[in-house]
Amino acid sequence: MRRAVRLRGRVVRLLPPRRAPHHARQNREIKGYPNGYRLADLGTRPVPGVRGCPVRHIGSSAAE
Repeated sequence: MRRAVRLRGRVVRLLPPRRAPHHARQNREIKGYPNGYRLADLGTRPVPGVRGCPVRHIGSSAAE
């Protein structure tokens, strides 16, 4: 993996510079908050009857 990243860096270095800047928000894969957000709306929500983290983890039981 390290070699692949270094090789990519060498290839990109040879390309001509971009004519216009490219911002992360232009990528379709990046999902953000186009209408903004409220701090209170971020994070996980408690699940009734479940203590601890509401996210199920692989390899662990609900009793832990």
